[in-house]
Amino acid sequence: MPKGLSWPPAILPSTINATPPTPSTSPVASTAIGNQNHVLLVRLAQELGADVSKINTAVFGGASESTVALLGNNIDFSISGGETFAGYQKSGELKCVAVSGEGRLGGELADVPTLKELGVALSYSPTRGVIAPGGLSTEQIAFWDKTLKSMSESAAWKQAAEKAYWRVDYKDSKAATEANAKDRDELRAVYSTLGIIKK
Repeated sequence: MPKGLSWPPAILPSTINATPPTPSTSPVASTAIGNQNHVLLVRLAQELGADVSKINTAVFGGASESTVALLGNNIDFSISGGETFAGYQKSGELKCVAVSGEGRLGGELADVPTLKELGVALSYSPTRGVIAPGGLSTEQIAFWDKTLKSMSESAAWKQAAEKAYWRVDYKDSKAATEANAKDRDELRAVYSTLGIIKK
């Protein structure tokens, strides 16, 4: 958020902020319709009691474009990965108001509270994964489970994750399949609300 605004923004009326929404003057950024940042916006709005259909979502081509819009006070609110905002949080040019995951992040974002700390009963952490073609043998799956686990434990990967403000939470093929099934159900509900898919 631009540093002069307060949390939560007026587009998300709730028990935390009872101000009526002003969607025409309070745009919120997304880098794509239906991506992980947009999904978090919808879930946050629902949790705070806002009418999702009334939110004025400005779609940008990437996080850098939406950040420029934030810095220029052309939008009031944006959701993105921690790496996008860390430098601006340090300089004071932007105000990071919340982390959506279970715990706080480190580095320049160490003082940013989680949504739960702010009284919002929501935790959301999109995942990154590797998807292989169907029909892999048991041996092939075991190979990739071992290889990717080893990679996730390497110093190079941990260093890259720290720089990008990622949490390393390796899941093997079985655990990842189970997690993806849960994510699929949640995404289907959000996409139905947005009208991207039919209910």
